[in-house]
Amino acid sequence: MPVPSKKGKTAQAQKYLEVEKMYRIVLLGDSEAGKRSLENNMFGEDTFIVNNTECKTKSKSLHGRRITLINTPDFSDPGRSEEELKPEILRCITECTPGPHAFLIVLKVEKSTEQHQQKAVIEKISQYFSEEVFKYAAVVFTQDGRDSDEMKIKEFIDQNEYLSDLMRKCKSRYHIINKYNGQGDKISNQSQVTELLNTVDQIVAENKDWRYTSKMLRQGDTHNKANNSISADAPDTGRAGRPAANVELTVRRSLGDDSVPEWVKWVEWVIEKIFNLLEWIRNDCDLWIIVFISLLLTWYLLKVPFFGTLLIILLFVFLFEIRDMI
Repeated sequence: MPVPSKKGKTAQAQKYLEVEKMYRIVLLGDSEAGKRSLENNMFGEDTFIVNNTECKTKSKSLHGRRITLINTPDFSDPGRSEEELKPEILRCITECTPGPHAFLIVLKVEKSTEQHQQKAVIEKISQYFSEEVFKYAAVVFTQDGRDSDEMKIKEFIDQNEYLSDLMRKCKSRYHIINKYNGQGDKISNQSQVTELLNTVDQIVAENKDWRYTSKMLRQGDTHNKANNSISADAPDTGRAGRPAANVELTVRRSLGDDSVPEWVKWVEWVIEKIFNLLEWIRNDCDLWIIVFISLLLTWYLLKVPFFGTLLIILLFVFLFEIRDMI
């Protein structure tokens, strides 16, 4: 019986130890614009219901990433008032604690589509989520016809002032999801999905892995004067995605300057690690069970409560920290 080489064993070990990147992506727009089609193209199955009236979450591994899609209710729901619709849409932030990595704004490209339809969606997104959301957003145009290509999409954008402004805010990040290419031939949905996920990688990198948080959400709430005053006193420094941002803001105010003590940075680091750890457990429950059982066995075999507990904590942190290096 042949013995596996050392190189083969290493490759096999890396395969089992590989940990995927975890992205939380929020879908914004209307189902008529092709939002459901985008969801199904990404996951390769009928994932969400046709008429969604509340936030729905689904996770799946795609191209080396663990993707969690949060589908929001349609902006143009005639059966619901603004007071009912807005809180349900904003629930997408709490559905993916500590916050989404990216937003996909789904719009339909048709000759019959009027500019005021895009305007209404864009204005609601800005009103609900503040202008900060566009730093984390990309636009997805959906089409079903055979007579479309990228040049025609660019013409469509140039002729629509609201889309042009949206492109500027999103740094020209957009994708076309169409089952036909410019020659009318069917194309692979997976190639389009891969390109879209590469754009999500770009968004995460540009934001230095900080997520969109409820603090950014409050900046767009014109009815909350207290939060607006906080935003005015402490302008965005590009680090609002940290879980401990409120702690940092309080200390900055008490000191009267922009200096931050080392202990605050340490507290921020600890809180961020806790959030990331909870996220890891939530998305990789099978791995968590294995690690938990292993740690319990380690504790039992050592039979030294204090040092056993310390070793468990250190081992757990070590496993969590090396997940991106494997």
